[in-house]
Amino acid sequence: MVKRIIGGVVSIALALAVYFGWDTLREKKAEADAPQVGDCLIITGSLSNADDKDVACDDATATYEVVGDDGECDKTELSYTITLGDTSDQGNVADLCLAWNAREGDCFRINGVTEPDEKVACTTEGDTVYKVVAAFDSASEKCPKGSKGFANKKRDRLVCFGPNA
Repeated sequence: MVKRIIGGVVSIALALAVYFGWDTLREKKAEADAPQVGDCLIITGSLSNADDKDVACDDATATYEVVGDDGECDKTELSYTITLGDTSDQGNVADLCLAWNAREGDCFRINGVTEPDEKVACTTEGDTVYKVVAAFDSASEKCPKGSKGFANKKRDRLVCFGPNA
């Protein structure tokens, strides 16, 4: 009887060790596969259930650049959390800060708070499509007249959007 009890306890302990070991390995792999600072991404889906795709930063569709991995984002950045499984049960794999991968002449569809923004062709029509009229590596620069500036004080950047005319 004692042998059966000990055998059962050992079996349960081994099963738990395998389960939690596998879970830890999955989490470590997901952390290693997560985008790194300097990577560029396309985000699709809704912001509450988004998918990301790594692309080269010079790709015409590269909408965002990962500029931070500590979750301490500037108000102009998109806070992007990658989770493994259910957030209540697994926690975060990465807490990223994404800034527009914007260069003068690029156009963006600014989608608001439920969908990610997207880089689009400047021939795209719509009242939410804006053209980057200037992009500076200093948040203290001034935007050209008629454009709206978004100063990222944490990263010392400024992006100026104007109408896509």
